[in-house]
Amino acid sequence: MASKSTNEDESYEFVREKIKERPINKKKLLMRTLLTALFALLFGIIACLAFFLMEPIISNWVSPDKETEAVNLPEDKNEKLPEDTLPPENEVADETYLADQPNLNDNNTGSSESLGNSSSLNESDASANPGGDATSANVAEVPDSSTSKPGASETPSDSDPSTGTDSANTATPSEVASPQLSASDYEKLYTELSGIAHEAMKSMVQVTYVTSEFDLFMEGYDKDSIVSGIIVDISDTAIHIFTKRLKTPYDGVPYITFEDGTVTSCEVISSDIQTGTCLLSVPVSELSESALNTINVATLGSSNIGLNSGRPVIAIGSPASSGGFLSFGFITSVNGIIHMMDANYTLITTDIYGSRSASGVLINYSGNVIGFIDNSSNDDDLQNQISAIGITELRRVIDTLQSEKEKSRFGIYGTDITYSLSQSLSLPRGIYVNRFEIGSPAMKSGIKANDIITQIDDTQIHSMMELTNYLMTKKPGDEIVIHLERQVKEEFKSMELNVVLDTQ
Repeated sequence: MASKSTNEDESYEFVREKIKERPINKKKLLMRTLLTALFALLFGIIACLAFFLMEPIISNWVSPDKETEAVNLPEDKNEKLPEDTLPPENEVADETYLADQPNLNDNNTGSSESLGNSSSLNESDASANPGGDATSANVAEVPDSSTSKPGASETPSDSDPSTGTDSANTATPSEVASPQLSASDYEKLYTELSGIAHEAMKSMVQVTYVTSEFDLFMEGYDKDSIVSGIIVDISDTAIHIFTKRLKTPYDGVPYITFEDGTVTSCEVISSDIQTGTCLLSVPVSELSESALNTINVATLGSSNIGLNSGRPVIAIGSPASSGGFLSFGFITSVNGIIHMMDANYTLITTDIYGSRSASGVLINYSGNVIGFIDNSSNDDDLQNQISAIGITELRRVIDTLQSEKEKSRFGIYGTDITYSLSQSLSLPRGIYVNRFEIGSPAMKSGIKANDIITQIDDTQIHSMMELTNYLMTKKPGDEIVIHLERQVKEEFKSMELNVVLDTQ
């Protein structure tokens, strides 16, 4: 039995043989890897070369090049200055030229003889017309044809053979009559403008706010903040001054410095929170007779009529954060709007460079105030450009401050829907409500953003100015009826809301 088992074990002996793994030839594997990388590199180089060589052929086949047409630029012409086209001084004009210009003889002169007597503005003319147009300062002289020298009308050697006229002496009427301003003329012009500015400065004052502050060691010191103001009224008892109300940590005590250097205390009568302005009062008894003779009431102009970009203006007061400064410039825009509660104000921007804390006024060349300098509404990249709030809207604020009555509050911020907007957008005429003040009478009555106010009580309202003027006739506690249009789906629904005004 045992032998049988032994035989079986020997017959299956081959099953028990151990199969060994074939060892990895690392050297051969490395060679194959390097060979593969080399072939990949060679393939990439060949592909790049093929693309470089074939790309122009393929591009020309896909989009064949078109011959570029040459661009012929006009030849530059020698530009002549206006004075180069005028006849030299004391040179006689061509008789035939003057005879062919009827408009010269008809320009309120009667004959060419009167033109010949025209000359640049002399000293007597300047004194007789100090406020005249600057362009009349130096009128070009037109020679009298009756005094022309013999042979002056003959064609010289350098004349145009096709016309038979002297090309050097040929000039248009506008060129003959164009002014030639010299350095002295500009000096006279700016001297006159400076005189207008200094005359307007008689209605300006410096307002100094003195506030008490403390340093790190809790030692007290006084800090002065200077702004400019304008005199808006002089009565038998008091002088009223309109100026900025500074936002200081403590209630600063203001005092006034007049144009002649007189310094006196003053009293704050009333303030307007929206515009940050106030009205100050100085007793007349505080000023001497000579000081009273050096001050004037400011002449308020208009910021809505005849005001557009390009108009020259003068900034006076504190455009450079200190008093007594003036600067000339031009209006760059009058299209800006400052949205405030229950009122919109015109923003006038200029090209005059000043301080971010500038104050004072803008005046026109007639000396009338057209804007109150305030840079707080400037864009971030125009912080140092002098801007102003239109005086037309501020006039209502001045009237309210002078009356010392409480200002009623409605509480909306709106945009005018003009006639053109109404027609183009199919909207009702009125005031588009952008938003409302939290806790205001408008909010409490149920007015919502996007509503359009068309009427208050029995008065049609088409603009924020009309709304402001109507609210000035009311006092806090009065009840008004607001007529508005509210868009519901695709149509407007008319609504009436009762509003009880409160105080600002």
